[in-house]
Amino acid sequence: AATEPDEIADTTAPDETADTTAPDEIADTTAPDEIADTTAPDETADTTAPDETTEPDETATATTPDETADPQAQFATAYHEARRLANRGQNQAALESIDAALAINPLDARALTLKADILYARGRYAEALKYANAATSERRTYAQGWLSKGLIHLELGQPDDAKKALSRYLELRPDAPNARDVKRLIEAP
Repeated sequence: AATEPDEIADTTAPDETADTTAPDEIADTTAPDEIADTTAPDETADTTAPDETTEPDETATATTPDETADPQAQFATAYHEARRLANRGQNQAALESIDAALAINPLDARALTLKADILYARGRYAEALKYANAATSERRTYAQGWLSKGLIHLELGQPDDAKKALSRYLELRPDAPNARDVKRLIEAP
């Protein structure tokens, strides 16, 4: 098997063409199963009589984005959830989340590349290549798309196409942390 991407994280260099669809990073300091409690201690007093019960608010959903919310916010939520799931190896759930993001913005190079990476991890190389091609066509300066495309071509036994894509990646990211490894792939017979 060819080299697999070390991570599915977005490695866009700061000087690359900006994608204004969603922020590159959204800090999440809350643990996945933890809900931050921001109420002051005195604000949580229970005023319900002992024999009364309160019904839960059935409209409250902590993890589902509001259907009326800003599409950019919905995109960002779905995209980052897909990255989180993919990094945990939960590729089927990641595919569902990235498909939700792509339904909102089908031309986002980061989302197209992430879908390619998830499909790559599942061994669906021909399908992954379609998404990597779409990503690099949509945003020619998105280095991560070229890296993914190169690795997919290697997996498909297409070394010439792989070397072209990997060379483009290095043109865009000559100082990438993985530049030496990528150069070795290009120089391999």
